[in-house]
Amino acid sequence: MVLGRLKGFANLANLTYAISLVMFAWLVWYFYTGRGGPSELACYLVPIALILQILFRYREGKLYEFLPTMANRVIVVLYIWICLYAFIYFVIDYEQIA
Repeated sequence: MVLGRLKGFANLANLTYAISLVMFAWLVWYFYTGRGGPSELACYLVPIALILQILFRYREGKLYEFLPTMANRVIVVLYIWICLYAFIYFVIDYEQIA
C-alpha cells in the first residue's frame, strides 16, 4: 500500500520540482555566504541548470520531433547522465584543489 502511494509521486513533474528546489536552496546558500566564488557557481550549478532545461523541454514535448519516443527517452537519460558525471567530476576536482 505504501509502495503504491510512492509510485504516484514518482513522475517527471515531481523530479523537476525536486531538482528546482535543490538548485534554489543552493543559490540562496551561495548568495548568502558567498563561499566558493564564481567557479563553484559555474561548476556546480550549470550542470543542474542544464538538467532542468532538458527536463522542461522533454515535458513540453519531444526533444527531437523527428525521432521516435524511445530514442528521445534514451537521449534524455544520456544527457542527464552526462550532466551528473560533470557535476561529480567538478565536485571531486574542486575538493582536491581546495
